[in-house]
Amino acid sequence: MVCSACRDKLKGIGKCHVCRIPTGGYLRCHAMEDLVQSVHVPCPHAIHGCTARPVYYDMDMHRQMCPHMGYRCPGKACGFVGPLDALLDHFAGVHGWTHAKTTRGRNYQTCYLRLRYGFNFLLAEGTADRRYLFLLNVVRQPLDRAISVARIAPLHAAMDEHGASSSEDMKFTLRYSNSNDEAGEFISYYQTASFRVARTDPTNGLPSPDGRFQFEVLDSVLGDEEDDEIKVRVSIDPCLS
Repeated sequence: MVCSACRDKLKGIGKCHVCRIPTGGYLRCHAMEDLVQSVHVPCPHAIHGCTARPVYYDMDMHRQMCPHMGYRCPGKACGFVGPLDALLDHFAGVHGWTHAKTTRGRNYQTCYLRLRYGFNFLLAEGTADRRYLFLLNVVRQPLDRAISVARIAPLHAAMDEHGASSSEDMKFTLRYSNSNDEAGEFISYYQTASFRVARTDPTNGLPSPDGRFQFEVLDSVLGDEEDDEIKVRVSIDPCLS
């Protein structure tokens, strides 16, 4: 550890003035590095139960992966805010909403869902212990069932200068198929759609699904058992996350 004047004098020597080990031009100050590494700060999610105290320069990474990040309930006029696990309990206990989980494949995550009208939630396990919460909203229309998809972001999620999430779009694929044998005639139907899903902060309300549904299934192709729900296959590509 040297002052700036001595640093300039010793720069040409290229060796430590104490141990004579080559320094490469006094590019590092180990004493200050030790000092910086000793500065720990509380997690901003401590109010939700996080006890971690990461090194201050690792705070952004910890904050984005903290399991205690606060999520706001997307329910209309509902002010609940809490960590993800508490939010899922809140869904079931207060609103009667249920949620499903994906199963991890080799390069993607997939599952079958029975979607009821209204809000349906899907919890996806990502890399590095990250978890992603998706909202699938099913609306009954005169001739079909329309599905819109949004990803619920934690509060204070990292955003870019335009207010949009940075590098957080994910590829979401919905598939519907149906086949049956009626009066000796085999009938089959299949449709699929893939689209990007960005993060949505429900603080100011969810985006209106009107005119921007990502998936629509005609009533005429639905099975008799799908009067109150519709069975779809979901695939999530983590390569876009």
